[in-house]
Amino acid sequence: MVDSRASSQFIDLDFALNLNFPLTPKEKPEDLVLADGARFIVGQITHTCTLKLAMDQHMEELTF
Repeated sequence: MVDSRASSQFIDLDFALNLNFPLTPKEKPEDLVLADGARFIVGQITHTCTLKLAMDQHMEELTF
C-alpha cells in the first residue's frame, strides 16, 4: 500500500519480505516523524526498497 499523503513513500516491511522485494539496509536507521511532530514509537525505518512502477505507458523508479 502506498500512502499518497505522506511526504515520502513507505512500504510495509512484512509486505516487502513476502513479495521478495529487494531490501537495502540503511546506514543509519531513521525515526518516523508523524504530521503532529510526534515520533512513531513502533520502530524505525531500517531499510530502503527501490521498485519500478508502471502505469499504462508511464514507468518510474520509486524508493520506499
